[in-house]
Amino acid sequence: MFDSIGRIFLAALAIVLIACGVEVALRVREFQALDQSTGPQSTGLPREHSRSTCLELPSAWYGVGRNAESGEPLPLRVNALGLRGPELSAGPAPGTLRIICLGDEQTLADGLPEENLWTAGLSGFLEKSAGRPVEVINAGLPGGCPLTEYIHYRRLLQPLAPNVVILELHVSDAAEDARLRPHLRNDGQGTPVAVVHPSLEASESPVARLAENFALVRWFVARAGSELTARQGPVAFEDFQTQLLAWNPEAGATPGEAVPRVLQPIAHLKTLLDNQGATLVVCAFPNAWQASELLRSSDRESGENNLLNRPALTAKAACQAWGVEFIDLTAVVLQSQRISQLYLPNGSGLSTAGHALLAEEVARRLTASPAAEPSAAPAGVADRLDVFGSPQ
Repeated sequence: MFDSIGRIFLAALAIVLIACGVEVALRVREFQALDQSTGPQSTGLPREHSRSTCLELPSAWYGVGRNAESGEPLPLRVNALGLRGPELSAGPAPGTLRIICLGDEQTLADGLPEENLWTAGLSGFLEKSAGRPVEVINAGLPGGCPLTEYIHYRRLLQPLAPNVVILELHVSDAAEDARLRPHLRNDGQGTPVAVVHPSLEASESPVARLAENFALVRWFVARAGSELTARQGPVAFEDFQTQLLAWNPEAGATPGEAVPRVLQPIAHLKTLLDNQGATLVVCAFPNAWQASELLRSSDRESGENNLLNRPALTAKAACQAWGVEFIDLTAVVLQSQRISQLYLPNGSGLSTAGHALLAEEVARRLTASPAAEPSAAPAGVADRLDVFGSPQ
């Protein structure tokens, strides 16, 4: 009997010693990772698994990624706000038009040089029309959708005091919204304020308290909750079909909702920007699968009956109801003579040519006269942007 107790005691002692060893090793690794994340050679993009939102923004650092077109090393510049690009002042410089571009990994485009992105091209096109400096800020959020992009702006980007905010809508947004909704937290007025990581939703939970004190628990928690913040790779056709079906009015909708939940944060963002005296513009650029399937189905089925058109048509109707300018670039893409060249080979995002087309068309729609361009944004956009006027 005593031999059995002794063996049990030794086994328990061995387990405790192994756990202590793993705990020490994980803590050492955490400190090493923290030290490396502030160094000049750190890699990657904004960290994940925040305690309050789906994204943890790092301090300013510079890293090296991989060019998605050439395969060459690609310097990545990330500022103190976790945005791709140079450091930013609290407000725009005198006489400068400041634009913030919200979107997902297609806007961030960490596989292309900064100068090749549509945000950089938009700045050049608008400066020619405005005759004054135009600063365009890339606020792309990996795995983002209007919900997290609104929270991102509300929590972090308001002090940048933009004149214009452009939100790039993506076909994957409805599926992303449905994935994050169960973890959403609203304030007393029903305004979204945070998307809480599921493993840490209740700060008073035993798991949260243990995670505060033990690296081993944090490691297990990170593995268990990693599906919420998983980075998106190339989109398979099955994934694309799932993304489209998420735009069905019946998909996860609450009875009586006139607007799909994925689009409702746009109304909150519009109200916030109106209070700041800024303008909101929403644009939609189809992904590679969407453009390909639209080309194949255009002769058989079109308009509202085509599920492929539903994201843009639904967003257009909602934006018109809210007085938000909407730019649908689907027709422009389908009319292109080089559609395959607009996307990266693996279909994970836009190529340099795709970014150039997006920048050119958004700039053209924003500055077009409604008389000359009936489908363009109304004249009120150009007036509020003061694109053609003198600097204020």
